[in-house]
Amino acid sequence: MTSAITRGNFHAKSIGKFYEKFNKYLLNFNVYHIINIDAPEQLAHKFSADETQQLLNSIIPGTIKKTFVLTTTPSFLGAYKNLVNTIDNLGLTSDNNFYWWFEDDWDCTQYYDIFEHIKFFCKFKNAAMNFTMSSPLGSFRAGPFMSGSYFINFFNIEKMGVMNSTCDPEKQVGRWLSGTDRVNGAQKIHRQITNNDTIKIFFLYLDDTKIDMNDFPKAYYKNKSKFNEKLNFEYYVLKYDQEYFVWKITNIDDKSCQPNFCELNYNELFDNDSIKYICVKPFVFVDIGRTFNSDNSLKKWGKIGDNVTYVQ
Repeated sequence: MTSAITRGNFHAKSIGKFYEKFNKYLLNFNVYHIINIDAPEQLAHKFSADETQQLLNSIIPGTIKKTFVLTTTPSFLGAYKNLVNTIDNLGLTSDNNFYWWFEDDWDCTQYYDIFEHIKFFCKFKNAAMNFTMSSPLGSFRAGPFMSGSYFINFFNIEKMGVMNSTCDPEKQVGRWLSGTDRVNGAQKIHRQITNNDTIKIFFLYLDDTKIDMNDFPKAYYKNKSKFNEKLNFEYYVLKYDQEYFVWKITNIDDKSCQPNFCELNYNELFDNDSIKYICVKPFVFVDIGRTFNSDNSLKKWGKIGDNVTYVQ
């Protein structure tokens, strides 16, 4: 799922570079790339939606099944709704599929096989992954990669009928994940946490990457305004060196401590209804959209009246 704007040849540096480096790992998958194209007025003199579609067609390999949605009213919220609804309309909503929220302004700086790990972890129920820094649960930063059940239960809230028509979709998905009963537009947004009252946060360190307790955004998860206080958070370190090893963190408040190794059964840890969110290091993706926005004097939405599009 890609929410794209008319960025000109910039897409060769983001989406094009991704396929150049990673398509060899995708050949064992049946890949559908659904792209919503918005054309902000501020960029109308540089590139049209039709030209953007042509460019994307040329840089995305022919083995990828592409679907384009061209809109007349730019809106990040509208793009999100178009993308998840298109998945449903194409009959691609299934527990057996993987899903990736892949925005058009991320560059890749590492080139290892991320899909090896996605296949291992996203086969479990309600699992999601991310490969960039500063991406806690609910973030849309270069992800998440999702299991089918995570997409259905926690990401595609448009189908649940709980979304408003004015607010950033990332905020709305975050409100749903939080398990708190709060206002979301003209209605309340609230999920029952009975079967998903445990959220397991993992940091996966690959090969010789050093374990760093500061990678866990403790304050974010303990913020009472963000999450239902009845949710139970568990923290784990995963280490991969030919096989996966797992440590449970018994004292997340002590940033200097080392996680305590314990024998954990993978089926017990992952094969359940809990939300499982795995961040992987070394990071793969970096944001290059902010530089583009600055160079082109693009200012993102700031209030409800902006309709979550770029403002003058």
